[in-house]
Amino acid sequence: MAADESIFRWGVIGPGGIANRFAAALAAVPGARLGAVFARDPAKGRAYAERWRHGGEPARVTTELANVLDAADVDAVYIATPHAHHGGYIRAALQAGKPVLCEKPLVTSLDECEALVALARERGVFLMEALWT
Repeated sequence: MAADESIFRWGVIGPGGIANRFAAALAAVPGARLGAVFARDPAKGRAYAERWRHGGEPARVTTELANVLDAADVDAVYIATPHAHHGGYIRAALQAGKPVLCEKPLVTSLDECEALVALARERGVFLMEALWT
């Protein structure tokens, strides 16, 4: 948990379309906030962080993945990148000890899925595929 244990801070990897639905849903979760945004395009990341500040300070924006995964003020990550990139981001987050919620599909092959589930179990880190209904 972040320094203030009443607040759970999410790091968003990929501030695209589906990530907007995720950020909107955070408004209904007491204590949930955006802590950091990883974006290849800093302007897009800043616009996302500003839009979803929920009355507080906007989330930090970075183009360096390590600035999210190594951050003490990020409790978990939400991955919303194109499907082909999920596996690498999941692996990096699990290795950094960050719990992961990843948009569907988790990855694009059974072999990669099994390897990531094994890594999550080995590291004792939460891994879940997100499904919007």
